[in-house]
Amino acid sequence: MNMPPVPSRRPRPRFYRFPPEKKADLLRRLLRPRNGLLLLSLLLLAVLAAQAVRSLRTADQSRTYSAWHEAAEAAAPVRTESAERPFQRMSLPDGSPITREQKLAQGLSVPERVQTAVYHRTEGDILSSMAALQEKNRDLTAWLKITGLVDLPVVYRDNAWYLNHDFENQLNPSGTLFLDERHPLEARTQNLLIYGHNMKDGSMFGRLIRYLEKDFWKSHSTLTLTTLREKEFYQVCAVLLVPDDPRKEGYVNYFSHPSFATDEAFRNYLREIQTLSRIPADVSLQPEDALLTLSTCVGDSHLVILARRV
Repeated sequence: MNMPPVPSRRPRPRFYRFPPEKKADLLRRLLRPRNGLLLLSLLLLAVLAAQAVRSLRTADQSRTYSAWHEAAEAAAPVRTESAERPFQRMSLPDGSPITREQKLAQGLSVPERVQTAVYHRTEGDILSSMAALQEKNRDLTAWLKITGLVDLPVVYRDNAWYLNHDFENQLNPSGTLFLDERHPLEARTQNLLIYGHNMKDGSMFGRLIRYLEKDFWKSHSTLTLTTLREKEFYQVCAVLLVPDDPRKEGYVNYFSHPSFATDEAFRNYLREIQTLSRIPADVSLQPEDALLTLSTCVGDSHLVILARRV
């Protein structure tokens, strides 16, 4: 009687399994003080090595981004301003800003409400240098430069994606500088808010903590923000350490003011900011001034730097 053929099957691979007594013996050996110390040392070395590699990668990226920016600016033709924006570049002979009352006395048009003002150029040709950089990432909205501290692109998308993605949209715990989604770079946004991680290796906003040092801000008081259509300059006028807990002393809501409904609302906000500032409030702020705010985490607080456009 013919038997049906038995289908051939590949033998399953066999894995060696430790008997329970060998597992227990191995665990006891690993937990010996000498071996445990060795394991902890190896683990610490692995963590330090990973951090070093990440720091080198971030530093290399920062140099690459700066090189992109410098090359794009060098290749861009020089463009002169075609017209002066109202309330910008207006000052008295001694350099102090012209007050609202002085403007009215001179017959200048002064808006009754701050929200009617235009603060940023959002129409017309894009700067050729920024156009070249925007080809690398369509979310590019500006470039922030603080000499010796920051020289990085600023993107706009939402408040989540760039927390752990770099400018090239690759996963990276250092993230990217980004505009708060409630503070888009639009013509009538009076206060731009940029977030960045406080990295231990000093990348992103990791060096801004130095603004808490006495007199450091004096030598780093100028910020340059190049938007898609113009280069803007800002002067630091307040540095705060704001606790995350709104019940704690020193708390201020600095992240909900892309614009101000009235001049009085602007003054109230600035009065609160300057009262809590760690540096002298020697910059005269007017309701029609454009503001730039930088924010980064410091423990259970946020370092907040406020600057006025000049």
